[in-house]
Amino acid sequence: MAVAGGGGTHLHDLPEVILLSLFAAVEDTRSRNAMALVCRRWHALERSTRAALALRGNVRDLFLVPTCFRSVARLDLSLLSPWGSSFLLLRRQDPAPQLQTHHHHHLAGGGRHDAAHLEEDQEEHANQLIAHRLRQAFPAVTDLTVYARNASVVRALAPQWPELRHVKLVRWHQRPFAPHGSDLAPLLQGCPTLTSLDLSKFYCWTEDLPPALKASPSAAAALTRLDLLGLSSNQGFKSQELLDISEACPNLRHLRASCVFDHRLIDFVGDDALLGLAANCPRLSLLHLVDTTALSTPRADPEDGAAAEDARISHRALEELFAGLPLLEDLALDVGQNVRDAGPVVEALNTRCPRLESLKLGQFQGVCRAAGLHLDGIAVCGRLKALSIKNADDVTDASLVAIARGCSRLSRFEIQGCQGVTKVGMRRLARIRRSTLVDVGISCCKRLDPVRSLLAMEPIRDRIERLHIDCVWETPGSEDLPADLEDEDEDE
Repeated sequence: MAVAGGGGTHLHDLPEVILLSLFAAVEDTRSRNAMALVCRRWHALERSTRAALALRGNVRDLFLVPTCFRSVARLDLSLLSPWGSSFLLLRRQDPAPQLQTHHHHHLAGGGRHDAAHLEEDQEEHANQLIAHRLRQAFPAVTDLTVYARNASVVRALAPQWPELRHVKLVRWHQRPFAPHGSDLAPLLQGCPTLTSLDLSKFYCWTEDLPPALKASPSAAAALTRLDLLGLSSNQGFKSQELLDISEACPNLRHLRASCVFDHRLIDFVGDDALLGLAANCPRLSLLHLVDTTALSTPRADPEDGAAAEDARISHRALEELFAGLPLLEDLALDVGQNVRDAGPVVEALNTRCPRLESLKLGQFQGVCRAAGLHLDGIAVCGRLKALSIKNADDVTDASLVAIARGCSRLSRFEIQGCQGVTKVGMRRLARIRRSTLVDVGISCCKRLDPVRSLLAMEPIRDRIERLHIDCVWETPGSEDLPADLEDEDEDE
């Protein structure tokens, strides 16, 4: 921008089309709000190009709903107050005392029943009114997040935006007593273009999803993204439920789900479920299957290490799973129990899934032994850009060096609960991958305290963009450099 005396050129002298493109490219909310304060023209441009908005406030105040954000595509209604209630949930009050005294027999019979129906009709009408007002204010919504305490909210909102493609339901309250799938049926029936459904923050039962998908086969077949990881009910999907979901949604490309891998429980996810999943959804490019115990205890105890029992998942089933998913790009498997001698399985993954770029393994043992000069296990996966290893007791410093040599594109590395790794191994990995590594996480590793973790990252301290370490100090003053810490000779 050049300014010369009184006849300079200003940014708002640019053509309207260029300004619209510039404003649309800014995503940060604070930056957009600052731009809107410059002048009236910029205010109008900012409002007309806003693509995402989260509404707060009392939903009953319809006159306060903004009408200037006509281009909003991503709308978040989960923070509206009264939080957790229906849009205009009427307070259910007992009939007047005089009616209870003089007409008790009517209230105990049909009168009370009629009053309940009247309140439900009033609530439904109020929900429809507010939903219609939101539709008028935000006509271009294709991505919706809403707190749905009961099915009436979904039933009111779903028909308002026929072009909805992504919906995220939120609910922390107790699930209402209703038939299985009643919360999801209005959504699947009222959104013909829905392709993505996120239930990761929605309190429901695992039994709710399969009936709803079966009742709307065309809507289920249109889904390409399904996020069921971390259902707030802390229940995991069992084998038959996972098979029913995959059979109802054959076109899934992204699937994230919490599962029951514990073989001591009935209908646990085992070989048959994994093979059926690969057969039913061959187009998957992202697959995250995590045991419920790993979700309930995301931070491991450094003293625990590997699990006490072995998983009932065979190497053959894993290799056939990978063979059935050739488009896989992002894989996360945390089965909660040990998968022994997993090195050959990981090598098969590298062969069967040539597009794989992100890998997260939990409780897989023997993923990289680094016993000789030749690379093995994870180290042969040269296309990986992101790698996370959790609770692998036999991963050593030599394993990290082999991984650094073999995974030449690695930009993100995370290690958790690996007791055989020391500062030397992490430092060598950082040094070898200095040109690519920008994101590192170190957690629950007994021999990597905060000081040693920071010292290990010294080779990339001028390049690293994100670092997560455990800042847990055992005693006061232990945050100082340990007296017995010596600089080992790390020349390669």
